[in-house]
Amino acid sequence: MGLLVALAASTGCAPILPPRALTEVDQVRETPAVVEAKAMSPAVVAEAEKLRADALVAFEADDLAGAQILAEEALAAYERAVAVARTARAEERRVAAVAEAEDKNKRLAEVEAELQQVGAAVRAADKRLQVLRELQPITPSGPADPSREEARAAVVATLRLEARLLCTAAELLASERASTPGFARPDELTRAKTSLDALEKTLASGPSAAPIDQARRARADCLAGLSAVRRTKGTTSAAPGSADRLLAAFSQAGEGAPRRDDRGIVLTFRSLFDRDALNDAGSAAVAAVGKVAKDHASFPVMVVIHHRGDQARWTKRGEALVAALRDALGEDRVADPILAGAVAPVVDPDGRYASRNERVEVVFVSPRAL
Repeated sequence: MGLLVALAASTGCAPILPPRALTEVDQVRETPAVVEAKAMSPAVVAEAEKLRADALVAFEADDLAGAQILAEEALAAYERAVAVARTARAEERRVAAVAEAEDKNKRLAEVEAELQQVGAAVRAADKRLQVLRELQPITPSGPADPSREEARAAVVATLRLEARLLCTAAELLASERASTPGFARPDELTRAKTSLDALEKTLASGPSAAPIDQARRARADCLAGLSAVRRTKGTTSAAPGSADRLLAAFSQAGEGAPRRDDRGIVLTFRSLFDRDALNDAGSAAVAAVGKVAKDHASFPVMVVIHHRGDQARWTKRGEALVAALRDALGEDRVADPILAGAVAPVVDPDGRYASRNERVEVVFVSPRAL
């Protein structure tokens, strides 16, 4: 402002007042916002300073209109400099906030991973304890009356199936890892196969009493074999918590009423077939399963057919389902179908809902202890 007054006095006549915009320029350029903008947006401030200087030159030349216009442009340039500086400060805060959020997310991910590892360790310990308990000497069952013996025979059939499925799951994991450096077939799996073969031989001989103790031992041995394969070096390609994530993914997809058992993650389906082929619902189920399972390649797949009668038809149906799953998941990942018969009913076989016992299980065998 002093410079403007001096310019006016130097004319030697009545002072000519500077345009109001030029006065405002001198006031604005001293504000804290513009002073800060000099550091944050120096190029824009320099442009405003040049316009101010041009306005002063115009004022000296008695070009009041030109001085007014140039001063207004300078004001706009200072405002722009302040806005650019505010934008730069906001961007700095945003970058800092993003970095802080990323750091927090990283710490959260580390905590979640640790929780998953701890949870997996707890489940592994629980499973190990279960196996050890089942390996305790089995108290002989002793003789039974005819009705009880019939019930025992049904239990033996179920235990035999469970042992077969557990041993099959163990063999799938073992064969998948056979070429992995450091993998050695565990002795427990060999003993399990021997135990299961012995049970089959006993049943084939037509025993007078149901071999329930031998069936219980075979199941315990097969579970021990599966646990041993999971603990053996070379079978841990799946990350800790992978079974949890697969179960959650299937639950979110809403397919197959997913659940856990000793083998891994089990999906249960009904009404997948028309005659010997997949129907539309079956094809849709396979597509949904494939979409989820493609991101969990470390889980080999078993298909178990629970059926009553007409084994030839159910064999063809199982083959059709396996073929579709192999197309979706890969030829080597899906095992041949297992026909389980009707020895593992989920409802009363003689009740009104007996048809629900006919079902298909698609089992994703967990390479780690659940």
